[in-house]
Amino acid sequence: MTNCFTFPEQSDVADLIRYLERAEKLDNAGAVRFRAYGEVLTVYVAPIATEQMLEHTPLILGLRTMELAAASEFDASYPISQMLSELRGEETVENFSLVKKLPEKRKILAENQICLPDNPIEVAWSTETPTRTGWEQRGEISQEELTEIARKGVAQITETLPASVGGPIAARVRAEIWGTAFDYKNPIPMGAAFVAAGLGFLTEGELVPWYVSGEWIRLSAKHGHVLSRFANDYVVMNN
Repeated sequence: MTNCFTFPEQSDVADLIRYLERAEKLDNAGAVRFRAYGEVLTVYVAPIATEQMLEHTPLILGLRTMELAAASEFDASYPISQMLSELRGEETVENFSLVKKLPEKRKILAENQICLPDNPIEVAWSTETPTRTGWEQRGEISQEELTEIARKGVAQITETLPASVGGPIAARVRAEIWGTAFDYKNPIPMGAAFVAAGLGFLTEGELVPWYVSGEWIRLSAKHGHVLSRFANDYVVMNN
């Protein structure tokens, strides 16, 4: 059965597209999970998750919540590239490297309604749903600090990994770096800063509060949330 939902404004569709474009830049083979609760749509991505990394690194999810014009209930995941093609009205012609613009095939209908494809996929992280209750604020981190932590992580990966290295070795190195905590005070993985910056969640000069609920940690920036759940043996980086 096709899952459809309606946004209050056409600008919400463009906002969703921008969000998914940023997620695709971080992981061009990534997936997106749409989960609707009444009049709220939650849109999850996991830009640094791979099957090789999940056992030994925190699960780090990007989350945007969007208002719906009418109540809906569904939970479905798709490749980000597929959803962007659907939203843009693109169709890739089989056996050709040609992409045609086909507005008449666009999955955006009257009054800002979007219908999801009938072929959802299963991804390992999509079965993990962060808690919605019990969050306690533990502190704040500046946008400048988060941005700098993300830059340091990227630089460390670049220095550690030759361009020719790939596969399980590269995945393990990235897992170790992104799974390292900021410092001895904040049990937040470096990868959370990278996801917050890469998805465009941070606003210049803002203080980003962080919260804890059970085994989950949440950064809540102005434009989105990053939720992390540490692996059993995380490493703390002393500054």
